[in-house]
Amino acid sequence: SPPAQLALGYLGGNDGPGDGEGGQIPDLDQHPMRVVETRIALRNAGSIDPGDIYQYIASGGYHALNQALTAMTPAETLEQVNVSGLRGRGGAAFPTGTKWRFLAGSNAPQKYILCNCEEGDPGAFNDKAILESDPHTLVEGMVLAGYATGSHDGYIFVRHGHDGPIDKIRAAVDPVPAMAALEMEVSGVCREEDYRLCIRNDLGFWSVSVYEGSGGNIEGFLASSSHPAFNMLGPGVIRTEQQAAALIHTELDRHRGRTPVFLVPVDRYGLVRQMYDWGARNCELHFCQVRGRFQPYQGINMPTFVLETA
Repeated sequence: SPPAQLALGYLGGNDGPGDGEGGQIPDLDQHPMRVVETRIALRNAGSIDPGDIYQYIASGGYHALNQALTAMTPAETLEQVNVSGLRGRGGAAFPTGTKWRFLAGSNAPQKYILCNCEEGDPGAFNDKAILESDPHTLVEGMVLAGYATGSHDGYIFVRHGHDGPIDKIRAAVDPVPAMAALEMEVSGVCREEDYRLCIRNDLGFWSVSVYEGSGGNIEGFLASSSHPAFNMLGPGVIRTEQQAAALIHTELDRHRGRTPVFLVPVDRYGLVRQMYDWGARNCELHFCQVRGRFQPYQGINMPTFVLETA
């Protein structure tokens, strides 16, 4: 290990590692510069893995969002931000609540949350530091802003070439790699771009539900289309019948009053029986033919009539 006199400080506790000569590296939080600081935006910097959402949650992350979504109306959330005195960190220090109120009062059919992380000033790196060390704090703030103002889409603007911040924020909001990995494990194919299309929902009729296991891993997912000419559940990949039933129920609930079509594997008897108990009726029987050796599914695959790029 490096000599203690060359180390600025140690993150991870009061007793730092030795330098091999009996000395101790001091706790970075006790550094003369940091000991007088009250960190807010950078409260988690250096203390959590920026790619681990559960470390963020364990540090109090998403508590405010959960409280807003479960116990407060958008108007109450907006008022809470207003009375907090929160201000922008630019030169104008404009009140955040006032800015959000402008957007909330708009009757525009489509509203957006734009987070500007451009940092064009020479030597500026505060946005970069937040994105690289604690990207979920930005995600939580944007979702709160969207809830309070009635906005359903958000954009994060990062200067081209800032690969570190771009990679961190993409990892924080992008579930597609985990979905593709699950499909490869269960079905032996990968349709990553198909799922990106469903999640982006540029056409306005796709929805996607995800089943998350106790360890935070994606155990299943199911997309559905509400297009009048293509009202159907799928594609979807799920590990167990119970998880599949839960996802089917969630997606069917989005299509109340309609009759969406979906394909269930006939060898999953418990799942088929559950569908009949819910009132499902037979309309078609599909067979598939594969070229080459067939890999038996290690779970449940619910195909659809489009988005079969694999």
